[in-house]
Amino acid sequence: MVTSSSGERICDVRSEVSRNNSLYRLTAWFAGGRKGIVNFYSIVFLLVLLCVFATLFLYGKSIIPKTDGLQQGYTYFVYVGEWLRSLFPSLISTGAVPMWEPSMGYGADVFSTIGSSFADPFNWISVFVPSRFAEYAYGATVIARLYCAGLAFIAFARYRSMRRYESLVGALCYVFAGSSVV
Repeated sequence: MVTSSSGERICDVRSEVSRNNSLYRLTAWFAGGRKGIVNFYSIVFLLVLLCVFATLFLYGKSIIPKTDGLQQGYTYFVYVGEWLRSLFPSLISTGAVPMWEPSMGYGADVFSTIGSSFADPFNWISVFVPSRFAEYAYGATVIARLYCAGLAFIAFARYRSMRRYESLVGALCYVFAGSSVV
């Protein structure tokens, strides 16, 4: 604590530093009030998700889009799981990492072809999912990506000093925009 020459307290330096810390401000803003914006966002996200995807769930359709989601995302999701599951036996038997895949086109380098899929943490879940259940797991990762995108928008809104209502509406508009849902 800093005091003046008359003994009057000016400020507590440690508490001021910790309150000005951006991580402290971010967590206090998220948890503020009784429920917090993250809890409220989670509830609203689930309600809007059920409304938006209700017809898919009712008719037993997949959440995976037929364009790039099915042709690239799902295929890479399954391949990353199979490749990572075969990595350890390959390392033990040959001592080498499989880098070439002859079944991709006319043969291709694995990392240069689908390297971004290996960097996506949501695809790492495919290691634990057998290929016959990959459609359900990939659908769950689509929903998890949407949810995390909304959380990232809320964090960005906090950084830009937006109010909670604005950040919540912005996050929902961002997550459920036509380009991310279709």
